[in-house]
Amino acid sequence: AHRAVGTSKIFVAELDLARFHLQKAIDLYRPDEDEVDLVKVGPSHQIVNAMVGVAELYALDGDFDQARQWQSRAMAMARSSGWVNPQFNALLFAGCVTSWLMHDQQELVNVTGQAHALQLLYDPPFWRGHVMLYRGMVLLLEGHAQRGIALAREGQRHMDEVRAYWNAWQVQFAEACLMRGHLDEAAHWLTTAVELRDDGRGYLTMEAEIVRLSGELALRRDGDLAAAQVAFSEAAAIARRHGTKLFEQRALAALAALPSTD
Repeated sequence: AHRAVGTSKIFVAELDLARFHLQKAIDLYRPDEDEVDLVKVGPSHQIVNAMVGVAELYALDGDFDQARQWQSRAMAMARSSGWVNPQFNALLFAGCVTSWLMHDQQELVNVTGQAHALQLLYDPPFWRGHVMLYRGMVLLLEGHAQRGIALAREGQRHMDEVRAYWNAWQVQFAEACLMRGHLDEAAHWLTTAVELRDDGRGYLTMEAEIVRLSGELALRRDGDLAAAQVAFSEAAAIARRHGTKLFEQRALAALAALPSTD
């Protein structure tokens, strides 16, 4: 119960409650007694999922050392379980999502490669789209934009089919597109992220990043300094309200980097 509540609180940006419940789940875990019961609640390993959430929370807090420690713990426990689904969960969430939050492109390439190797072995339909999207991101970052964008869009279609909704995927790919100068493609992914948020499937955690990246897009594509300034200020305020310190720092840095209008 604590794990499920904790994960749901991440999605609605109630991060203190998320941290409390996920840590409680981990503290209550007794490997010798609980492992059999964990199998009964489905293919996911609840403690791996809790560790994944803790890694994400530390990344959102800007504490990358702790994020990496929990990232490693989640992936190690997933491997030791021998279950396939927890390995995908750990590689894609603690691995890919958390690595991108930290802008650790080397680790993103590493864990994406591991997820792809696992996909080639087992090919579970639920994870197929996730792997495609991150493979597309790696290709984009390595300079193979056409192939990367096509693969990411195909991955998104697969994720829609299995109802894997969380607009972190779209926000992260939009940021990768901005980094590589593919502004219209970034606009496409940000629009999708907003649509998911507005119909209740996108959740709130990434809201500040949606606003910040929209400001970056306005500045770089349209040269709209005023719109960028408003967006960065709003993103910082949203991040402060949600407690996503990492996003607040990025929004304030973007605001400080704007040229003076005097």
